[in-house]
Amino acid sequence: MASTSLVVVTIDTLRADHLGCYGYFRDTSPNFDRFAAEGVLFESVFAPAATTLPTHASLFTGVYPLEHGVVANLGASGKPFVWKPALRTLAQLAKERGFTTAAFVSAAPLKRHAGLAPGFDVYDQPVGAQRNASQTLERVTRWLGETHARPVFLWVHFFDPHRPLEPPPEHAVFSGDADLERYLAERGVPPFGFMEKDRYETRPDVDRYDGEIRYVDDRLGALFEALRQSGLYESSVIVLTADHGEGLNQHGWPGHGGTHAEQLHIPLVIRFPEPERNRVGRVRALVSTVDVLPTALPGVDAVLAERFAAQASGRDTLASGFQPQPILSRRTVRPGRETAGPLWGLTTNDWRLLYDLDGPVRLFDRARDPFELDDQAAARPDVVADLERQSAALIHAQRARATSLGTAEPGAVTPLDRELLLQLEALGYKEE
Repeated sequence: MASTSLVVVTIDTLRADHLGCYGYFRDTSPNFDRFAAEGVLFESVFAPAATTLPTHASLFTGVYPLEHGVVANLGASGKPFVWKPALRTLAQLAKERGFTTAAFVSAAPLKRHAGLAPGFDVYDQPVGAQRNASQTLERVTRWLGETHARPVFLWVHFFDPHRPLEPPPEHAVFSGDADLERYLAERGVPPFGFMEKDRYETRPDVDRYDGEIRYVDDRLGALFEALRQSGLYESSVIVLTADHGEGLNQHGWPGHGGTHAEQLHIPLVIRFPEPERNRVGRVRALVSTVDVLPTALPGVDAVLAERFAAQASGRDTLASGFQPQPILSRRTVRPGRETAGPLWGLTTNDWRLLYDLDGPVRLFDRARDPFELDDQAAARPDVVADLERQSAALIHAQRARATSLGTAEPGAVTPLDRELLLQLEALGYKEE
C-alpha cells in the first residue's frame, strides 16, 4: 500500500508570465510564489493545446491529444475522453492501488460528460456553467474534514482566470500604469482588439485578468491552509499547474486555443515531501504537460508510477539522463478559430515553428525573440526544413499510437443535453 498522497491543482487559463515567480511586475500571486519557493519550479512548460479538456486529458493520461483523441472541448466539435484498456486515467490507476480519489471541478468543460470522472470516488461539479474558487474550495474543505482514509489522490480545478473576467471588487486592484505599458510594448500588444466581433480595450482587459489571478491566488492560499489542517500538505506530493494560457490580445488574439507561446506556456511547481527528491529550485529544461505526472508519481508510489509510465508518452524530467524532446502543440479543432493562428506549433530548445499544412510558416528564436515578433522563416530555411521534418514525424508517430491504443476510430458520442450546451455556450464554447 502506498503511503504518500497526491494533490493536483489546476488553474484554468493561467499564463506563466503573469505570476511573480515567473518574473511578472505585479503582485498577482503571493501564495503561488511562496509555494514555488518550497518546491521545484519548471520554467519552460508548454501545453499540447491551449484548450481545457484536451490538455487535462493529456495531463491525466500522459499522452498527447492526437494519441488520446480529444482535440477540442465538447460543444465545440469535440468528443469526450473515452478510456481504453491500454489507456486509462490516473484516477483509475490510483483507485486500483487503494487510493481514495476525489475531484472538484469548477466549469462545464470538465463536468462528467467530459469523460474524466471514472476512477474518482467523488466527482464534484458545479450545477451551472461554472462556480468561483470560493465555492469550489468550500466543497473541498468539507471533503477534507470528512475524509480520513489515506493515501488520497485529490484534484482541485479552479476556473476564475477564464473569461468572463469579473474579479471580486476587493481583488480588482490593478490599473494601467507605466510598467504595464512597457510590458505590452515589448510584446507588441495593440491597445484594442475584438472579441466575438465586439471591440475591447487591452489594458482594462489585462487589469481584470490580473485581478482574477489575485483572487484565485487568495483561494489557493486558503486551500493550502486546509491541506495543512488535514495533515496532507506536508505529507503529499503537490502539483500546481495550469491547463493553458491566454492571448490577452498578443498576436491579435484575446482568448486561447491557438499556438503562440503566450497561450501555451504554463506554470508548474511540484512540491515533494521527501527532501532527496524535492530539489528546491528551478528547472530550465523544456517540459510538456504529458511529463508532469511521470515526474511527480515516483515520489508518490513506485508501482503507480510504473503503471502510468507504461502508457505515458511523457517522462520523468527529474530522472538522471533526462533529455528534453520537441513538444508538438496544435490549435483547437473548433469552428471559427482558424484566425487564432497556425494549426501546429513545435517547440524545441532553441526554436518555435508555427505552421499550417498548406499555409504560411513562422519561425521564432526562443532566446532572442521570446515574444515571437521577428519571423525568421525566410532567413533560416534550413531550420524550417529540419523542424518540419521533426513535426511530421511526431504527427505520424502520435497518430500511429492512437491506432495502437484504439483511440483513433471515432467513438459513439452521446448528444449533449440542451442545458449543458447552453452552459458551454455561456463560456464561449459553441458551434458557429
